Amino acid sequence: MRESNIIAGMSRGGPYSHAVKSESNIYISGQTGLNSSNRTDFASQFDRSIENISMILRAYGKTASEISKLTVFLKRKDDFTEMNSLFAKHFPANPPARTTIVCSFVNDDVLVELDAIV
Repeated sequence: MRESNIIAGMSRGGPYSHAVKSESNIYISGQTGLNSSNRTDFASQFDRSIENISMILRAYGKTASEISKLTVFLKRKDDFTEMNSLFAKHFPANPPARTTIVCSFVNDDVLVELDAIV
């Protein structure tokens, strides 16, 4: 059985669910941390992306510490070292599996996007 979830108060960039629960897994759609106050600050965007994922997980009674797999999409490869430091801050023990991809985004102000599987 598959159950979609759209979280009240969270924006979406298109017609998709913030998350889908299928069997025992939760698949979280890509979350950016872009807002009007952090257009160019990588750390703020990364932290906000994690906050968005955490908000989605709370709707399922879960926390970010339960993430099994996180995919990180970076606009600039030069942000990789900072991303590693931020990742370690958010996941100090038992970090999830991770894939990091350097790519471009539809919105040029987006510096990072994260999706997750719990």
